[in-house]
Amino acid sequence: MLLHLLLPGLDLPTQNQITLIGHSMGCLVVSLLATQHPDLAQRLILLGPPPSPLPQAGADASIQRAAKVRAEGLKNVATAVATAATSTKTKTERPISFNAVQMSLLSQDPEGYAKGCTALAGARDLAIDFASLKSEVLIVAGEEDKVSPVAWAQKLNGMLVRSRLEMLADVGHWHVFEDVDGVARVVGEFL
Repeated sequence: MLLHLLLPGLDLPTQNQITLIGHSMGCLVVSLLATQHPDLAQRLILLGPPPSPLPQAGADASIQRAAKVRAEGLKNVATAVATAATSTKTKTERPISFNAVQMSLLSQDPEGYAKGCTALAGARDLAIDFASLKSEVLIVAGEEDKVSPVAWAQKLNGMLVRSRLEMLADVGHWHVFEDVDGVARVVGEFL
């Protein structure tokens, strides 16, 4: 990574270390960054971290999603993702949250989203050494998250030396959209 070029341009006070936050695929990015630069991140906040390495079925689904977006655009994919990746409560009682997930996806450039799906599929070959992380880690898991299942969040928590697992009830994979107050509470307590 070109971290040594990026950080000076951002003018971040890294001498006291920083907190890195990732959601979904972003969790893989910040975790890998923290393993490669152990003195950079004092804390990591992982919202719905996917398994590493990514299972073959997940990689295949990401490739198929990229192809679908390229062929049809984002509308049908946004609806399918929102339906599959949010909790029952979000789908039935939180219409604003459900629509926010769709709008988040629809606001993206379709080719950029397809490339993100392809990059995620490449994580099937990525095995992050979570046990080597020196950062303090908060894992935020949704009780109904199918991308980052509870069993994976618990296993990841067990691999880490300094970690805390927070489970959000009635939440799928879109933690901030589905329970902004719960996310703010657990992140605030962690920081």
